[in-house]
Amino acid sequence: MPVAGLLSGRFGSVGRRWRGGSHAVLPADQLPPHVAIAAVALSIAATAVPLALILEPELRGQVAPPRFANMLLGLLLSVPAGVGLAAAFSGLRRLSRFDNGAGWIYEAAVLRILVAAMLFSHAAVVGVLSGPSSAGSRMLLTAEAGLVVGWLVLLTLLMRLTASIWLRRCTTVLDAAILAFFLHFGGQDAAGWYPVYLLLIVYGGFRFGVGALVGNAALAVLGFGAVAATTAFWQQQPALTAECGIALLLLPVLAQGPVRAIAEARASAATAEHGKSRFVAVLAEILRGTLFGRAQGTRADPREAQFRALPPQLANILDLAAIEAGTYAPRTEPFDIHELVNDAVLAARATAESRGVALRGRIDPYLPYLLRGWRQSFDRILGNLLSHAIEAAKTGTVELRLLLADKDDEQVRLTLTVESVGEAAPAVAATMADPFAAGTGAVGQAAIGLALVRRAVELMGGRLTVEATPSANTRLTVQLTFAIDKAAAEPPLQSAGCPVLIVTGDSVFAGNVCDYLSAWDAPVSWIGESDAALNYITWLDQAVRAVLVVDGRTRPLGGMSFVERASALDGTPPFTLFVAEPGQLAALADLED
Repeated sequence: MPVAGLLSGRFGSVGRRWRGGSHAVLPADQLPPHVAIAAVALSIAATAVPLALILEPELRGQVAPPRFANMLLGLLLSVPAGVGLAAAFSGLRRLSRFDNGAGWIYEAAVLRILVAAMLFSHAAVVGVLSGPSSAGSRMLLTAEAGLVVGWLVLLTLLMRLTASIWLRRCTTVLDAAILAFFLHFGGQDAAGWYPVYLLLIVYGGFRFGVGALVGNAALAVLGFGAVAATTAFWQQQPALTAECGIALLLLPVLAQGPVRAIAEARASAATAEHGKSRFVAVLAEILRGTLFGRAQGTRADPREAQFRALPPQLANILDLAAIEAGTYAPRTEPFDIHELVNDAVLAARATAESRGVALRGRIDPYLPYLLRGWRQSFDRILGNLLSHAIEAAKTGTVELRLLLADKDDEQVRLTLTVESVGEAAPAVAATMADPFAAGTGAVGQAAIGLALVRRAVELMGGRLTVEATPSANTRLTVQLTFAIDKAAAEPPLQSAGCPVLIVTGDSVFAGNVCDYLSAWDAPVSWIGESDAALNYITWLDQAVRAVLVVDGRTRPLGGMSFVERASALDGTPPFTLFVAEPGQLAALADLED
C-alpha cells in the first residue's frame, strides 16, 4: 500500500482535523407524539389502578373475596409489567411504523385500556361515596375484568407483532359485553356510560370500514337490549330506553355514507401510492438495464458498475427505488472505514471550498480500521449527509465526527454526526420522511439523498436523529453497528520513498518507534524536537513529502504549534501523526472547536 493511501486512511485521523491542506488529523427517527402520549396514558393507567386498590383496602374488599381480589390485583400488576417488557423488546418506534390497519389495532387496544380505567375510576368513586354495596362491588369487578382483558390483548399484540381480524372481532364482542355488564350492575349510577356504545359503532366504522360499522352496531343493540331487559333503572325509563335503542339503530344508517366515502378515499390513496412505487421501480429497472448493458447480455456486476460509474444523484434514485420495490440487496464486504471517510471528505472538500464553506472532520483514533458490512450503503449515507450539509450551509462550517460508541470482540457501534447551519431540524426531518414534498433549488435536489439516508439506516438496523443544537445549528446523527473484520490481514506497509521523522525529546520513545517501524521500507530518523527538528525539515528536498511522528504527550500545545509551523514551510506539506493521551486529544479537539 502506498504511504499516501496508508496515511490518509490511518495517520490522517489520529487526533487531528482535516483543514483543507496537507496534514489530516439523525427528527427522522423521533418517537411520534401520538405514540408518546399513548405510552404516558398507559403508564398512568397501569400505576393508578393498582395504587388505588393498595391504598384503599376497603375498596379492594368490595370487589370480591380477599383471595380473588388479591389475584386480580396481582394480574393488574404483572400483566402491565409484561406489556412494558414486550414494548422494550419490540420498541415503540417499531410499533409506530406499522401500516394503518395494524396501527389501528394497537390504537383500539390502547383505547380499550383507557376506557376500562375510566370505568374503574367511576366505580371506585361510587364505592367510596356510597359505601359497600352489591352493585358497587360488581361494578368494580367488571371494570377490573375489563382492565385485565385490555392489558392481556395488548400484551398478545406486542408478542405477536401482527394484526388479526379475528382477534379484533373477539375483542369487540368482549368490549360490548363488559360495557353491558357495567351498565347492568351500575344501574342509575352507570347509565351515563351508555354513549360508549355510540363511540364503539362510530370508531369501528371509520377505522375498519362498513363491515365493522354494521357488526359493532349489532353488538351494541344486543348488549343494550340485554341491559334494558334486565336492569330496573332502564325498565323504569321506557321513553329514554326507546330513544337510546333507536339511536343505536339509526347511527349506522346515518354514518354509512361517510364511512364508505372514507374507505374509498383510502383505497384510492393506497392504489396511487402503489402505482407511484411501481412506476419508480420500473423506471429504475429500465435505467439499470440501459446503463449496465443488460440488453447486450453483459456479465458485469451491476452493483459494482453503479458504484464506480453512476453520478451520485442517479445512484440515489436507483437505490431508493430498489428499496421501495424490495429489491435492494447491497453486498456485505470488508472495508477500511478510515479510508472510506477520508476519501469522502476529500471528495466533498472541493465543493465546500467553491461555496465558501469550511469542511472539518474528526475520526475517533480508537475506531477499528477494518470492518465488515454494507460498505456501499455507508458510503451513500456519508456522501449524502455531507452533500446536504454543504448545500444547506451556503457559508460557515460543516463539521463531521465519527466516534466509537461501543465495542466488543466481534463488532463495533459507531456514531456519525454531521453538523451545519442551514435548514431547520424539523424541515430536514420532513424532507427525509417525504422527499417529494421538498421544494426546488439546491437543498431540494438533495431531498432524495436524505430520504435514502433514512431508509438505508433503517435497513441497516441503525438509528437516525435530527436535532437543533444550542448554537442553532442542525445536527444529524447516525448510529450503526458493524462487524470487525478479523479475517483480513493488515496490508503491507510501503513508504513510496517518504522518510519517517520522529519529533521528540524522549530517546526511549524514539527508540520504540524505530523498533516498531524496522520492518518498513522507509528511512526512519530521530530529529530531536522544537527548533532543531524544524531546521532539519527545512533542509529537506522540497519535492519530498515526509512523515512526521510528533510526540505531544508532555507538551501537547507545543507539539501542535510545531505541526502548524512545519506545515507552513515551503515545499510539500508533510503527513503528520500526532501522539498524545486520549484525554489530551479530546481537549485539543474541543479547543479547536
